Amino acid sequence: MARGTVVRNNIKKVRKAMQVNVTYSGRLRDVTGCSREVATVAADSTVGQLLRKLVAIHGDGLRSAVLQDDGRLLGWILVSLNDRQVVDLESERLCEGDEVTILSAISGG
Repeated sequence: MARGTVVRNNIKKVRKAMQVNVTYSGRLRDVTGCSREVATVAADSTVGQLLRKLVAIHGDGLRSAVLQDDGRLLGWILVSLNDRQVVDLESERLCEGDEVTILSAISGG
């Protein structure tokens, strides 16, 4: 059986995957150990699902750098999808080749 194939009740379903490009800025580069990576997600994924996958990959360092205890984004974290700010992580669907940028706002005087 092909990789990514799921059989339930003798009905064959193929889960397609896609790749999206993720860019980290500021302190998030240090947390993840990279400034850019390619993530593979299910074809119907949202930005929120991608973010949870990235947190699972990079661990508590990324979790505490971008998420509140209740799972919402910290106030100083911005996420953009193809150069457009994402307001609702769960309603924004990803497409093959999308560019997702996770920004940690810079403050100081």
